Amino acid sequence: MLKNRSTGLGSSVYRVMQTPWLENIYDLLHRSAEPGIFLADTICFLYHRPYAVYASDEHGYVTKVDLSKRQKKNQQELIAVAKGQTTVGASVNIKGLKSVSGVASYYVHQPRSINGNDDGPPRVEYFSGEQAEEFMRFRSKEKNGILQRFVEPVARNQSVIRVWWTPHLSRVETKMNVHHLDDRYISMPERACTFDGPPHLVQDLNINKHVEK
Repeated sequence: MLKNRSTGLGSSVYRVMQTPWLENIYDLLHRSAEPGIFLADTICFLYHRPYAVYASDEHGYVTKVDLSKRQKKNQQELIAVAKGQTTVGASVNIKGLKSVSGVASYYVHQPRSINGNDDGPPRVEYFSGEQAEEFMRFRSKEKNGILQRFVEPVARNQSVIRVWWTPHLSRVETKMNVHHLDDRYISMPERACTFDGPPHLVQDLNINKHVEK
C-alpha cells in the first residue's frame, strides 16, 4: 500500500483510485520514496512527446529523469533505452546481456474516445531493437503512453502476475504464453503476450502460495 511521505505528497493530491495509471502511476511511485520497487526503464509520453524516464536505483527507489527541457540532447540515449542497450537505473546490470527473444521493449497506450474517456483496454505493441528505434525516431505517438524495457523471464515462456486491489478486495492471477519466447518462427506478439493476448495464446496458472501472500 502506498503511504504519504515527507515529500509533500498529500492525500488530496494523489488518490490511487482516481489516477489514470498509465500516465501517472510512475510519478506516484517516484514521489512515494518507497524502497524495494524494481522497475525496468520506462519512457513516459505526454502530449505525443517523451517527458520523463523512470527506473529503479540499486536500493529499489524509483528515480526520474525529467526530459521536458532537454529532449533533443537525450534523443540518442532514449533510443538506446528503448532498444534495451542501456539503462538509466542501477537496479540491474544489462551490459553484455544477450536477448534470446529479440524483444527489446513494448509500447502501451490507452485508446481514448473523442470526449477523452477510455475506449477499450490498453493496447500493447512489442518491438525489436530496430522497431523501437524506428518508433522513437519516426512514428507518431498516441497522446499519452509508455514504452518500457522488456525483461526476459528465467523460464522459456513469458508469464505475468496481475493484482487487482481495492480497499475491500484483492485478486491475484497469472497467465503464461503457450509458445516459447525464444521460438522466432512465431511472431513476436504471439509469443510475448499474456493478459493482452487472445485466449488461444495464453493459459491460466495457479498462484504460488508464497506469491499470493
